[in-house]
Amino acid sequence: MTSLHKYSTMIVGLGQIGMGYDLHLDANDYIYSHARAFSHHPDFNLVCGVDPSPERRSIFSAQYGCPAFATLDEALAAHSPEIVTIATPTAEHASEVRKVLNLSKPKAIICEKPIATTIQDAQSLVEMCSKANVGLYVNYIRRSAPGAIAVKGMIDRCEIGTPIRGVIWYSKGFIHNGSHFFNLAEFWLGKFKQAHIIDRGRDYGNLDAEPEVKVIFAQGEVVFIPAWEENFSHYTVELISSSGRLYWGQSGMSWQKRADDPIIKSKKTLPDIAQKIPTGMERYQWHVVDQLSQALTGEKTSICTGQQAFDTLSNMTGILEMRNT
Repeated sequence: MTSLHKYSTMIVGLGQIGMGYDLHLDANDYIYSHARAFSHHPDFNLVCGVDPSPERRSIFSAQYGCPAFATLDEALAAHSPEIVTIATPTAEHASEVRKVLNLSKPKAIICEKPIATTIQDAQSLVEMCSKANVGLYVNYIRRSAPGAIAVKGMIDRCEIGTPIRGVIWYSKGFIHNGSHFFNLAEFWLGKFKQAHIIDRGRDYGNLDAEPEVKVIFAQGEVVFIPAWEENFSHYTVELISSSGRLYWGQSGMSWQKRADDPIIKSKKTLPDIAQKIPTGMERYQWHVVDQLSQALTGEKTSICTGQQAFDTLSNMTGILEMRNT
């Protein structure tokens, strides 16, 4: 549903997710960046960007026809955006949000994932925005994708029976990239209950780790298994229930509903031909922006709130503390 009002929007950080991912892709087919999503959605008006790189600022202005500033102070002196997107490194999120709230009064702020580097910074972000009556959202893209929302509906309607058992492969750090899928599992399977470390795994850089861990949620359990990012990126989700099998990989999402075995009638099996579930991931950032628009008008949405992102970080940090004891 298109709003009669166009929300003025500022993007802080013009790197890959801010602008770069889809810069050389056809806009009719792909919307991967904040800049393209906000510039294409009818409910938003992209008014400026912020980045210390002169090259990125130049590209942004040429591509989107609006100014780009070297600092947030300069940008907020010139504009009073209703929406601010923080697409800077995670360690900078708390200070950037604090500055935004000190210098302006937006309706909403959307941060890149994870919400912060530490639990303390994450809690501060949530409290600052709550005190200022500013909506805080975090860019966990998968839970806003139509395919993920469809699966949530199937679980809620018991078309996918519970309890569920699953396997998720992730790479490039448990919190850095694995949190995409942990947050998705919370969206599908409910509250985190407990976790068991299967293998400590390796450290990934200085700030993250890659454990193999079994995580128990309200409606099922999932084993998270690390792959090797240096060889290739790898992310897949497989859920098994009494109703059938859901698979989400690079080639898309499919559902195999349990059926009678064509040969042995007393047995149940999974059909060779699976039902395809369109994910919408070729336009994933547009779907986040669309969910944000709905949230701003008080509609029920699946976009990740700041509190939900805090819960994800808190749960995952607790698992890493278990790993290190």
